[in-house]
Amino acid sequence: MYSNLDGTGKLQYYSSYFNIDPNTHSDELLNVLAYYVYGLKFVYQYYFQNLASWGWYYPYYFAPLLTDIQFYLAGLLQRGDKLNDFDVGTPFEPFKQLLCILPKESAELLPPNFQSYILEPTSCLRNPVDFYPDTVETVTYGSIRSH
Repeated sequence: MYSNLDGTGKLQYYSSYFNIDPNTHSDELLNVLAYYVYGLKFVYQYYFQNLASWGWYYPYYFAPLLTDIQFYLAGLLQRGDKLNDFDVGTPFEPFKQLLCILPKESAELLPPNFQSYILEPTSCLRNPVDFYPDTVETVTYGSIRSH
């Protein structure tokens, strides 16, 4: 399916950002592509129809390469496959939604019982994965200048 797997740039990109080798982990690459294309459907549906889902999210930080998206879409069309519909689900409660978007510096905007989720190091939102880190790493792969 993927005839464009030559070159070190592609290997370096997927190794750096997804921790996969596209030459040997094609199932993992297909998973990334499937999520990304489903995300394109989510964005289209959100802007041109209605909210697609309250709970869907793209589980990766980076997009796959455009050439791979093109091959993936061509394969979908060739097989006659369709993307599944979204489960709309239910919206978050207001303070839980704020926990999803507020930075740690804005914790005082929340009621005290919600502030602890952001400020306490032993909180379920801080451990084992820290959703409110003190520092953020800037990725500069492929950039010419730092802004």
